[in-house]
Amino acid sequence: GYRAEDCKSNVRYTASGEMVWHASRLGVLYNAMEHRQRFFMNHQYDVTAFAMHPGKRIVATGDAARGRPAVCVWDTETLAPLATLTGFHTQSVEQLAFSADGARIACVGGDPNHSVSIYSWETRQLIFSGTCGERKVLDCCFGEADTLVTCGVNHIHFWVKEGVHVVKRRGVFGQTGKVQALTCLT
Repeated sequence: GYRAEDCKSNVRYTASGEMVWHASRLGVLYNAMEHRQRFFMNHQYDVTAFAMHPGKRIVATGDAARGRPAVCVWDTETLAPLATLTGFHTQSVEQLAFSADGARIACVGGDPNHSVSIYSWETRQLIFSGTCGERKVLDCCFGEADTLVTCGVNHIHFWVKEGVHVVKRRGVFGQTGKVQALTCLT
């Protein structure tokens, strides 16, 4: 079945008009005109995160493996895996987002400190890593230039590139604003 209890924004249309989502360990593609399903089956554990590339042909899915979760970047036309990103996150991958140009992917882990990583997915190179903190992260997205935004239970963080470093800045709600859970950014 469709995983809705702890995942969101995970049903999309591809460039060819098929619907794509994840269920259990699968990436599912559905062609409504032909009433036909196809499956991406490279995950060994339940898929818990999903992102659509800006070109709408490529998808990234992240799983809930304990110890070595994987992010699979794959082609929705051929179902071919294009890249597998492993080694940084240790419990699960809970959020994924492609950059506007599609060259980078941000990943947020399900570990106690909600680790954040940014990869150049085509080269499989880890560009940046950090931690959001103990509060659950509910969404992430790329902003302008080299900015990443993460939000969740009573927080919003802006990850800004300054020279060769990435600095995490806490969002301020103002004197009249009430700190609250932010569930989405887009």
